[in-house]
Amino acid sequence: MKTSLGYVLTLGVSASLVAACIDLFHSTNFETLCDTDPTNAACPSPPDAIDFCTWTSEEARSAATRVCAWFGACEGPSGTSAFGECVTRAQFAFDCDANPNFRPAGNVDAMWRCLLKAATAESCAEFDKCLFPSGDLPKCQGHDASDGSFLSCIVDDTGHGLSAVVACNGDTRPSGVDLCLMAGRTCMPATDSDAKCTGSYGLNCTASTDDCSGSSWAQHCVSGAQPVDMGVDCSGYGAGTCVSNDNGSACAPVSSESCTGSFIPTCNNGTVSACVGGHPYEIDCGKLGGLSCANDGTVPPSDPLQACTGSQDCTGVEWCNGNYIKSCSRNFLLSFDCAGVGLGPCRPVTVQGAPSINYAACSPPP
Repeated sequence: MKTSLGYVLTLGVSASLVAACIDLFHSTNFETLCDTDPTNAACPSPPDAIDFCTWTSEEARSAATRVCAWFGACEGPSGTSAFGECVTRAQFAFDCDANPNFRPAGNVDAMWRCLLKAATAESCAEFDKCLFPSGDLPKCQGHDASDGSFLSCIVDDTGHGLSAVVACNGDTRPSGVDLCLMAGRTCMPATDSDAKCTGSYGLNCTASTDDCSGSSWAQHCVSGAQPVDMGVDCSGYGAGTCVSNDNGSACAPVSSESCTGSFIPTCNNGTVSACVGGHPYEIDCGKLGGLSCANDGTVPPSDPLQACTGSQDCTGVEWCNGNYIKSCSRNFLLSFDCAGVGLGPCRPVTVQGAPSINYAACSPPP
């Protein structure tokens, strides 16, 4: 039996063992197996002690969907935290079978463990504490733009590095929170009423240069009317350092093997692979909810997870069908029942901006 399976029970997996141990985050007035024998394999481990590599892909997927449903219900979906994209990123962190070489580290690891714990709570207060542990919750009053809506950077001041793009539309709480660290990025202001999750160069990058910025940031400058760095902070992944060559920059994987292959992410039977800094990596897209692998030359070495995609004719669309969130991310349609994790019915969420974007999220717990 997997040593962390008991904790996953609180996420709705393997209900046959529920009687053996009570939810880690709720008190009881009677003695349980876990009181008398806390080392028993059926008992839950706290998130900071879980070895994600003891989880199956099914358990990692269950945890990911719960975390992302609760995040959307409590903080509002936006950008990377939109349900479908959030699930892919969360499972990438939790699933050691799908992602053995870019295990989360540092602030990225701490973020996912905090969100995992918050997703077993009974209210949204735990998510507020997780994102803003200083207690200074994001308030939208006093930041009004002339049209009543804006995007702004909110940065936690306790050193956790959880910077986020917060969308405000005149209400007390944000309408959506894009937690930049989910994709290994940070929040950069674009104007007084706009902000983006970007790499370290923000909007001041050169489109012809994809290199390492410092020891950890893998720069990837996307050209356009306003070039933007969509790179990744490698300190949160794998070996924690950036490697560059003529093909761009990438995060160094953790691997005991050596290689001399291509730096560019390539696909083989649903798996993304490459050779970075003399060490290989593989990402099994099929285990990430049944995604396939495709690279038309636009997937940057800095973010090979982008090669994991579906083949359905939908892009970035979310809507509600009763209790269910219908989310299309990466050309893959994901359906999720909000009631299954103790949340209210699906609700449409409009995140103001230029342009406004329509998302879907579960309602906060009743």
